[in-house]
Amino acid sequence: MKVTRVVLTLSLLVVPTLLAQTDTKDKCRLEGHVVNSVTGLPVRKAAVTLRDVSGIEAATPSKHPPQGKSEREDPAVTTDAEGHFVFEGLAPGSYGLETEHAGFRSQNSGIPWLSGSGEPVKLVAGDSRTGIVIKLLPLGVITGRVVDEDGDPIRQVNVSAQVSVATPNGRRLEPRGESETNDLGEYRIFDLEPRKYYLKAEPHDSMGFGIGARGKRADSFLAEFFPGSPEESGAQELDLAPGRPLQGVDFTLRKGHLATLRGRVVAPEGAANISVTWGHRTEGLSTTTSFGARADGSFQVPGVTPGIYSLGATCVVEGKQYDVYTPVNVGASDINDIELHPMRPVNVTGRVRIEGTNGAKLTGIVVDLAAKVGFSRASGNVRSDGSFTVQGTPRDVYEVNLGNISGMFVKSVRAGDTDISKSGLDLTNASSDAELSIVLSSNPATVEGRILNENGEPAGYARVALIPKDAGPDSSAIRRIGTRTGDRADVSGHFAFKDLAPGSYRVYAWQQTDDDYGEVSPEFFRLNESRSVSLDVAEGERKTVQVTLIPRERDDRQP
Repeated sequence: MKVTRVVLTLSLLVVPTLLAQTDTKDKCRLEGHVVNSVTGLPVRKAAVTLRDVSGIEAATPSKHPPQGKSEREDPAVTTDAEGHFVFEGLAPGSYGLETEHAGFRSQNSGIPWLSGSGEPVKLVAGDSRTGIVIKLLPLGVITGRVVDEDGDPIRQVNVSAQVSVATPNGRRLEPRGESETNDLGEYRIFDLEPRKYYLKAEPHDSMGFGIGARGKRADSFLAEFFPGSPEESGAQELDLAPGRPLQGVDFTLRKGHLATLRGRVVAPEGAANISVTWGHRTEGLSTTTSFGARADGSFQVPGVTPGIYSLGATCVVEGKQYDVYTPVNVGASDINDIELHPMRPVNVTGRVRIEGTNGAKLTGIVVDLAAKVGFSRASGNVRSDGSFTVQGTPRDVYEVNLGNISGMFVKSVRAGDTDISKSGLDLTNASSDAELSIVLSSNPATVEGRILNENGEPAGYARVALIPKDAGPDSSAIRRIGTRTGDRADVSGHFAFKDLAPGSYRVYAWQQTDDDYGEVSPEFFRLNESRSVSLDVAEGERKTVQVTLIPRERDDRQP
């Protein structure tokens, strides 16, 4: 069951503890109602918890309460049939109201450690505050049926509500909710955020990656996107409004051919434990399954739905693991005569050098290699003399990242005379171990500023993103913002981006509102480019800018 929360912050003049020893005449009272923001009807059985936020109203938002603010000690009540709640005997101070009810999500949050916004309400000694209204936004529901061409129900079909996101490998759809059809072919996906979705129906015969799926039928019901397209490009976008179910989103599935992949692992003499790995990969997320090849190295993967996958093979030679990975684009036809040649791992060595004199130490820095095709990740610690070694790195193309480099930025990453900062380290056909030269600068740029609304007032807790001008629509910089890890301003609208490489950037600012989930897409940045602030920063430069909040009518979140 999905539980959501709403927070309303109430400001104060003094900093006592919740329910502290206070003269009766100085005690305060809080009273209000919880209602459905769409219908206006009361929400009964909502859990309302009082939070003590004394002295931290201006804190920068974070994911956790500050030290000493224990959530377990806060009093809680349940709304009655009229949605009414009341807290009595309160000491003067700063309070927040956090409300939870299944099937709803937060509206205007306000507690700093919950990344809240909202104007403080002041309680003084003896105050009795009434008329507080907390509006909870109801989540959405999508329902429908899945049948065959004769109109008969198909059971155990997975129906998922998906959203479009950007990844370093391009646009892709990711599920936000799913349901399996019952014996009547009915499905119901609930607790969905109000936004735009694509729906996909996947029978169990065509789900997954067909990994070692012995016994899968070559002809089966085929997966499809609503309203009947086998490809994402033909999917229809459905707009789910708050608290208003989308009904009758039905699928008619047809039988067709699922591809089979056949091939052989060509392993070195004396290799053992020969296996095949198969799956999807996106940045930060991989879904894989492995199965053993036959004695002669042959393998078969039946029942594969169309899509782009990573196919790999591993074996053990004299105690060392050999690997190979290759991308495979699967359509409707079988793919035969695939050959996978596992190769010995590569040692990646190199040296890290720091330009500048900020006292930064090399020890503690980590060189991290993240595979772009396969599923490997390897890392090595930098020694005091700047040298490092990443042992036994599988063959792949790797993104080179540096960890624990606060106060610095990566100036260059070179393999020989080639800068591989953007292209990556290609070890697929390396004839020898690789050597890297990495330069860090201790003189990074900083961009800070303040966000104002269209009335020239500070926009507290607004979201803000700094995007390189040369970032493509599917770049990791935009992808990270799209998955809601963008920065927020503090209560006064101030923000700061530190440890920046010199370059050209755009700064965007927007406010999460009651009817969105905080997600943005590359299209959002394209549509609102004229409302961003364009700037260039040099190495070591500190630049201050003023950013105007993007008005809601221009704030198009969806692609």
